[in-house]
Amino acid sequence: MTTRKTKQAAPQINEKRFKFRGRDCVVKLIKPFATDKQLTISGEGVAYLWDLSPLGKTKLKDLKEPVAVMGQYLPATFEVTGLGFESFNFLIKLNDKRNAVVIDEITIKGDSGLVEAVLPLDRLRIYAIQLAGVYGVAYPPNYVEDFGSWKRTHDENGGVLPVRYGYQLPKNDAAQLTTRPRQNLGIIRNELLTATAKHFKAYKFHHGKYEYIAAELNKQFPNAHITYRNAKELVSQCRTKEHGLLEATGRTRKTTKNKRGKK
Repeated sequence: MTTRKTKQAAPQINEKRFKFRGRDCVVKLIKPFATDKQLTISGEGVAYLWDLSPLGKTKLKDLKEPVAVMGQYLPATFEVTGLGFESFNFLIKLNDKRNAVVIDEITIKGDSGLVEAVLPLDRLRIYAIQLAGVYGVAYPPNYVEDFGSWKRTHDENGGVLPVRYGYQLPKNDAAQLTTRPRQNLGIIRNELLTATAKHFKAYKFHHGKYEYIAAELNKQFPNAHITYRNAKELVSQCRTKEHGLLEATGRTRKTTKNKRGKK
């Protein structure tokens, strides 16, 4: 007797499937409604988190031609199935400092007899940021779009408009948006590493030096939210050949060959 594998339908552009504690779960963008062809603008307080790196060093006001960019359309509401509740919805938005994405509201209905619940909030934040991704276009100041029967003139300072859903940030980049701003939001990586090297030299003989370094960096970069672990990672990056801001430790890991017994 042979068994046939049933082919699952391809995931829609507005949903992501995942497994959590043996459960098959799905997180789906439900507001605003997403398709791969159009973007429905709805809701109040709409905000965008645009990645303007495709512009290079050119500022928006200095653009000569439209440039394709990517970003996230917020706020956005999601529905999660498979966690054991009758319904589970949550909303993400920019935080008050407008430099990170946070879960603002969770609505749960019906516990289906659950004794206790563990929620994969970190994963839900990341999946939500990925599903909220949109393609957009950065326009030069006073740029005129001719649609035949009508024309649209853009702002005198230039602007960015969403075009469609379908852009998904890599998982690591999405995770960074939940904790600290990216480079285009005010923190320049080289400055952060240079400051890290300076503070390491000042505190390298202190017990708990990474806590001191994190504290100093948070004073210098208030929006960075540097933790103890972040400080250790930054120091390691300062030691790399690419940056060379600190001397390498000189320690290398020893590799041992597996010894096979003689037959």
